[in-house]
This record gives sequence, C-alpha cells and structure tokens, in this order.
Amino acid sequence: EELQELFQEFIQIKQVIAGQPINRGGSRCTFECDIENHHIHTYCTMCKKNLPYGTILHDCIIGFTLGKIRPDMKPEFLVNQPWWEEPEGVKQTNLVHYLKCFLRLSYGLPPYTISTEPFVAESEKCLHCDRQPNILFYLNIFITMDTTQYNRIFQYLTTQQLP
Repeated sequence: EELQELFQEFIQIKQVIAGQPINRGGSRCTFECDIENHHIHTYCTMCKKNLPYGTILHDCIIGFTLGKIRPDMKPEFLVNQPWWEEPEGVKQTNLVHYLKCFLRLSYGLPPYTISTEPFVAESEKCLHCDRQPNILFYLNIFITMDTTQYNRIFQYLTTQQLP
C-alpha cells in the first residue's frame, strides 16, 4: 500500500484521442498503441517508460533493492512509538539511575558527578530540613522495589518535602 503510494507519485496518466497519436515528449505512442481508437498512456516519469494501463508497481529505477535509487523519507510514514516492552531488570536499573539524578538535583547538585576519582566528603544538611540526608537508605529501597512502588514513591517525593 505504501509502496503503491510511492510509485503513484511518479506516474502520469494521459488520454490519447483516436487518430491523434502523441509524437513528442516522453509519453509518445509506440507500435503497441491502438492509434485508430482512444487509449490511455500510463507513463513513469522516473524510468521514462509507457506502462500497460493500470500498472503502478513495475521494475523502475527507484526502489529499495540493491542498485536502485532510494526515494526520500516521508515523515508521515515514520512510526515513533516503541513496539517492545523493556525487561524488568532494565527498568529497575534505569530507575536507580533516575533516582540518583533526582536526589542530586533535589540537594542542589549537578545531575552527574564531575570527577571520576572517588572521594569521601562530609554530607551536607538537607535543604528541606535540619537532618542529614541518608542517600544509601533511599537507594537500597529503590533497588528492591518494582515500578508501581517506585511510581508511588516518586509521586510522593515530588509533591512532598524530603524527610
């Protein structure tokens, strides 16, 4: 169906009047035409050939096989929706990374650490209260939960202040 739409763009249909054959241009009459009667030319502008009436799909210079000219991509034929489900392990790994980034942002830090060298630093006080943040506690909880539990906690964290 999409392939037919693609080829249809390059096809011109011309009506030929009886006794007045087309002698000039690409869609000219050949020996196959019935010049004494009205007839119709189906002409491909890409391969410059007259095709039998009603033919759309043909051996043209455009196409998707080896050695043919590939047509331009059309955005209306694009499908941007994922058609697969991510495995639970991948979801949990992603959630851990999202949580780390979210916690760093909630404490006013950049999302990713700048240095690759490990260092031990005194933890600062939480921005929302006077207590020290316990990030390891939060990470251990998030590693062991499924996505529905994560979504509930994430909604709570985004609407409430951190303890």
